[in-house]
Amino acid sequence: MKKTTLASILLILLTAVGLSAVSFLEAQTPVVSIEEVGENLKLDWEDITGAISYQVYEADAPEGPWSPILPAALESEYLITNPSSKKFYYVTAIEADGPPAPENFVFVQGGTFHNGTGNVTISSFYMHKYEVTQAEYQTVPGWNQNPSYFAGNPNFPVERVTWLDAITYCNARSSLEGLTPPYHYYEDGIDYGTDIESWPKGWDSDIYYLRNISCDWSANGYRLPTEMEWMYAAKGGALTPASGYSTYAGSNVLDDVGWYLGNSGSSPHTVGTKLPNELGIYDMTGNVNEWCWGSVDPYSTEDQTDPRGSTGGEYRAVRGGSWNHWPESCTISFRGSNFMIGGDSYLGFRVVRGSL
Repeated sequence: MKKTTLASILLILLTAVGLSAVSFLEAQTPVVSIEEVGENLKLDWEDITGAISYQVYEADAPEGPWSPILPAALESEYLITNPSSKKFYYVTAIEADGPPAPENFVFVQGGTFHNGTGNVTISSFYMHKYEVTQAEYQTVPGWNQNPSYFAGNPNFPVERVTWLDAITYCNARSSLEGLTPPYHYYEDGIDYGTDIESWPKGWDSDIYYLRNISCDWSANGYRLPTEMEWMYAAKGGALTPASGYSTYAGSNVLDDVGWYLGNSGSSPHTVGTKLPNELGIYDMTGNVNEWCWGSVDPYSTEDQTDPRGSTGGEYRAVRGGSWNHWPESCTISFRGSNFMIGGDSYLGFRVVRGSL
């Protein structure tokens, strides 16, 4: 599957006498309308078959330079609030070729990105649009007990889950849905498989044994994202705006995309209630911190360059910040860690799939 950027499909000119639309370059041109809504501008255009998102750009002159208006639009309309002095706008659409993603998943086209210390190449994968909710967590047999401190709202993200809770949930949910679970337990050269009930007695009694858990990257079941997969998706993957990466997942304005200490009211919120990023993924900034696969030295601030990460340590990477974090801890670049058998009310997870 690949993503294809369509040619510029719309240019809108604000004139001294009103609003009008004119064609821009040789490209497919949808039926477009623009209207003033108070002090704002509302753009509408025909939906492009196969488009997964749209990016609106603005400029002072028809020849540019063009700057993206963030976040990207997921529907064929856009409200420009408090328009700047810019007078020209155009829209591009991103369409997908190939098999559709499973329900509520987004296909993340692989590519190479700079993670702050070096270039990392990521293979394509599917990421869930939302953090795992309390309702989802409780539908899997054996996980019907809700560990959340903020229990009671099924659409809140599940929290107070350990890394161990997250990976065993992934295996159980994969089996329940007829998928191949990714996590195996190995000890003394023996593969005890993916059925947790078949793992040796006491495998979860000591942190030492948890290092024997490995991931089958070819499995089509649910798993945690690697730290680099998480970071790449948060940046927008192959849909990263031309102007560069956002500070937060989908915007440079934290209040637009995330629940954090400054606006959360000291609680997580229903998933998907803030704006998504360019890929259509919600809450990668704020709400709850998200477990990742690889281990991390809690005293190190350097990002890993191994796309799959190390698995030897007792601390695992967490990303994205939460309802209980200050803005600097909610940036895409901020790297957190947590003891792998520790959980807290600001710590949850989301799932990915490497293949279908």
